Amino acid sequence: MQSFHRSFSFLAVLILFLGLLPVPSVRASLADRNQPKLETALKEGRALLDPDSPNPAKLRRAIAFLEGCQAQFPQEARFPLYLAEAYYRLADPQADVSREYVYYQKTGVYADKALALDPNLVEAHYWRGLFLLRKAHKTGG
Repeated sequence: MQSFHRSFSFLAVLILFLGLLPVPSVRASLADRNQPKLETALKEGRALLDPDSPNPAKLRRAIAFLEGCQAQFPQEARFPLYLAEAYYRLADPQADVSREYVYYQKTGVYADKALALDPNLVEAHYWRGLFLLRKAHKTGG
């Protein structure tokens, strides 16, 4: 009987010890494999938003690219952040705010998505604030 208790105690300690060992998760290994793809996509998306070139066709290409990236990396806050910027810049600031409001609304939606993923993302607060300013202009507030 003594031998049984000793074997059982050893087995219990072994199981407890094995439970404490770190085991790499499948999710973590996928994240590590996707990291270079993510970094490349972020660089490409940022490059498409060239502030020196407010070209609407280029902004539309950027939006299509960034929406695809957001679908591929849904937990990355920078893609909705970049989309907020792209939609805001797509709106014509010289045009009537009512006509351009659809772009400003999308700016707000994507800024909110970025903030939901990372509430400390200062740029997302900036784009949300610009959306609220345009919303106030539209409603007369």
